[in-house]
Amino acid sequence: MRTLPVTALAIALATQAVPAQSFRRIDAAPVIGGALFVRQLPDSFQVTSANNQTKILRGVGLNDALVIGGHLNLWLSPALSVEASGLFMPSQLHGDAGTTSVDVSAFTLGGRFVTAEGRRVRPYLAIGAGAKRYDFSGDVTGYATHFAFSGGAGVMSVLAEEIHLRADLRDCVSVFTSETGAASRIQHDLILSVGIDLAVWRRRTNTSLR
Repeated sequence: MRTLPVTALAIALATQAVPAQSFRRIDAAPVIGGALFVRQLPDSFQVTSANNQTKILRGVGLNDALVIGGHLNLWLSPALSVEASGLFMPSQLHGDAGTTSVDVSAFTLGGRFVTAEGRRVRPYLAIGAGAKRYDFSGDVTGYATHFAFSGGAGVMSVLAEEIHLRADLRDCVSVFTSETGAASRIQHDLILSVGIDLAVWRRRTNTSLR
């Protein structure tokens, strides 16, 4: 029976160690774009001054603003990363608040999931949760901090092995609880940004699978 040696050889080859690759990479991505503040701030929006005095703003909103900032990604696999984001949006109040500048900062921790692995153009989904801080200066001074979460989608294009062009649209959502007994309200801020992913650290190691 000549099939027995062939079968034995096939089993031996199948059980040999097969090299596999573990993947780790850290990317830094500076970004720039614009923020569209969809609605006015809620009438219950409360600002805390440096001496811990509080003021409730009514009938005011934020002007659309430039966005600058960045993302830091720890890639657990070619398709999944843990992402820390920080965005800065210098804006102005409009409405009954005089001349007031507002610096809005958003900080979130979440993740990014990339599809179409191995292709030059790769869509992705991104989510995160954290906080949004408002710093007021001018006729109104003080600050406010609120919980925020974000979700969005984008696309990345491979320029080189260590360099990716990226663009995404995210909805940064804040939930405002009322200080006056009115219903809580959700604030949507749409953020469109473009940037470049640059690999700052990378490790590939071969392991064995049996």
